[in-house]
Amino acid sequence: MSTDHSWAPIREFSADKRRRRFPWEAGAALIVVIALLGWFLVPRYLEMKRARQEKMIVDHVFKFLTGADQFFLEHADRLFVRHDEMVGPGRLLQQAFGPEAGEDYVALFPIRRDHAELAVKTVDGRRVIWFMYDDADGKLQQGVVTVRAKGEMTGGSEEITAYRQLLGREKRDGPQVKQFPDGSRFETTYRSGVPHGPFKAFYPDGKPWGEANYENGLITGPCWNYPRQGARFDELSTVDPSRSLKSVP
Repeated sequence: MSTDHSWAPIREFSADKRRRRFPWEAGAALIVVIALLGWFLVPRYLEMKRARQEKMIVDHVFKFLTGADQFFLEHADRLFVRHDEMVGPGRLLQQAFGPEAGEDYVALFPIRRDHAELAVKTVDGRRVIWFMYDDADGKLQQGVVTVRAKGEMTGGSEEITAYRQLLGREKRDGPQVKQFPDGSRFETTYRSGVPHGPFKAFYPDGKPWGEANYENGLITGPCWNYPRQGARFDELSTVDPSRSLKSVP
């Protein structure tokens, strides 16, 4: 019996040829999936970030409001409060708040005794607004809305409705008088719904309490105060050495 065998030649493969290649279709599909995830997740992440920033800003504004109310409670003759009178060692707020989105809290000041609206503007154009309004039962309520750079307004539905109504009613011009339960009154001149012109305050007996001037919603020049006793002084520049205020928790 013949022992000769014919063998088929052994085919040799290099390591590169044996390695399975990643098909380009799978790569393209992976890129599409990543893009879709980014399209879906990034806007939601940014919205969550904005919401967190606005929550912190509102918390800071509330602390300023609490501080202002306490200041006026302890200083019954004052019409305005400055930032340096409220923030710092020995003041109502021991230290300034750091910005969450490039906002400047100093721009809130001076805060007037009858503050009904305070707004903080972020670096990307959002305005976080605290305001007072009357609800359906005529009760005074506090509201917060955020107006985005393109005009979109966010917040609770009742608050958004109330603020839009306020905007519609406040397109006023000329002197407006606000009378208080104790008999004192404030006279503010408006232009297109914004304080512009003289502001005057009167004690319950009608005697002058103070005066200032607004230009496009901002105080310009001194804020003169006429105390019951003593000479007039500028509330924006005179430091009251008799201050003794507790800290806001």
